[in-house]
Amino acid sequence: MKANGRSVWKCPRSGKWICEARVPKLAGGYRKVQRSAATRQKAEELADKLYQELRQGSASESPKLFRDLVTNYIEIKTTHVLPTTIAGNKYLLDKYLLPSLGGRVLSKISPTDVFGLLSRHHEAGLRASSVNKLRGVLHSIFAVGVDHGYLSMNPVRAVRPFRPKPQETTQVGEPWTLEEARNALVVFSDSPLDCFVHLTVGYGLRKGETMGLRWSDIDFEQGYIEIRNNRGSKRVFDSEGRVVTRMIEGELKTKASRRRLQLTNLVMLSLMRERERLHLAGKAPDSGDFIVLSVTGQPIAESSLYRLYNRICEARGLRRIRIHDHRHTAAVIALESDVEPIEASYGLGHSSFEITKRIYASRVPKLSVSFASKLGDALSGDVTLPPGANVGGGVNV
Repeated sequence: MKANGRSVWKCPRSGKWICEARVPKLAGGYRKVQRSAATRQKAEELADKLYQELRQGSASESPKLFRDLVTNYIEIKTTHVLPTTIAGNKYLLDKYLLPSLGGRVLSKISPTDVFGLLSRHHEAGLRASSVNKLRGVLHSIFAVGVDHGYLSMNPVRAVRPFRPKPQETTQVGEPWTLEEARNALVVFSDSPLDCFVHLTVGYGLRKGETMGLRWSDIDFEQGYIEIRNNRGSKRVFDSEGRVVTRMIEGELKTKASRRRLQLTNLVMLSLMRERERLHLAGKAPDSGDFIVLSVTGQPIAESSLYRLYNRICEARGLRRIRIHDHRHTAAVIALESDVEPIEASYGLGHSSFEITKRIYASRVPKLSVSFASKLGDALSGDVTLPPGANVGGGVNV
């Protein structure tokens, strides 16, 4: 039997009857479900049942409720948005938005409803940046509804981004000083995180860039390291469509993130120590192996990385900073050491010099002091201060 959206046939190998139900997807193709049954009649009945279930949950139907539009949104975005991005948005939807909006009729969701929901999350302690992330997800979902004619307007457009509360503190910590950074490199040299800390502090590599490094990315003869991969904890969909967390290897953050850096003596020695540890353990590293490993010799997971890092900092009396603040440490020390800001931008893998300036100009007073001094020297020419002039700005007595 082959009807609209349903098929039934007998499997020649097993002798069982197979039924299939399918409905078209907005993004093209079909959503299909197959089951087996003992008789043809049961297979036809099951096919009808499966078809009705698919039709009820199909995004191809004009969505009436917010949860239906979410299904629609995921189906459409799957064709041109990274799966990890969609899975991350679905996680936020499940946790913060669907419990309140899921059963609401689309046409009756107003800007006031959206503002009220986001405000409640902000008042409950969610940071403004996180609330604005929720706002962005909602905006994208409702935009799909407008683009496909399900809604006449996007209610999120009338809701302005939230400003941080006065008591909200940034997660960015004070980077290590030069002395603290040197001490940290010594402390971590005899730990499994030897290479990880030397790479993040010594180059300002991002956590994912460091975890994604393989031995094939190191050219010892030419003396450089190639940053070309990323590895980290991401939310993805499993085979049953559930959002789960997995360690994923993927592309770098931006095109500018791919870069080649000269091997420094400190990093070279760290890599040599790691190779020696592996040889002593009878595990000669292969070119395709990851460099940063766990205590068991496996590619390290983010959760294990954080636990080990925190434990070493506490045991050795190091001021603990966020791992991402290793990057800030490297940038600030470089700029304070007269590295040109444009060089720092390329070395850090920023997509534009404006990012480097925005993040670090206020953290390195030396940059503005140097500006004022050099400009003053150029303008003053041969002008000299008279004897006894008070350069401190006070009153001479």
